[in-house]
Amino acid sequence: MFVVMVSSLVPDHLRGYLSRFVVEVEAGTFVGKVSPSVADRLWERGVAAIGSGRLTQIRSAPQCEQGFEIRTYGQGAPTVYDFDGIQLIARRQAAQNGEVL
Repeated sequence: MFVVMVSSLVPDHLRGYLSRFVVEVEAGTFVGKVSPSVADRLWERGVAAIGSGRLTQIRSAPQCEQGFEIRTYGQGAPTVYDFDGIQLIARRQAAQNGEVL
């Protein structure tokens, strides 16, 4: 299973843990090929250690229409919605007067 994990504002120990299984190709972006159980474990450990950061996991999923699935977690992380088998991302936008819509 191919997996991409994108982290933002996470503790250094989490980045070190992730780099044991996948390669950090750019600051906070990890890529690799792991088993489904390792991908699940990386996600679980990431969520447990996230602190005030944000984590996104994109992993191959042949059973999905798009061929991948997305998980997000943390403060300010976008919400993923399933719309008839297609995953869509919802983000909040700030109005011109500074309020969040």
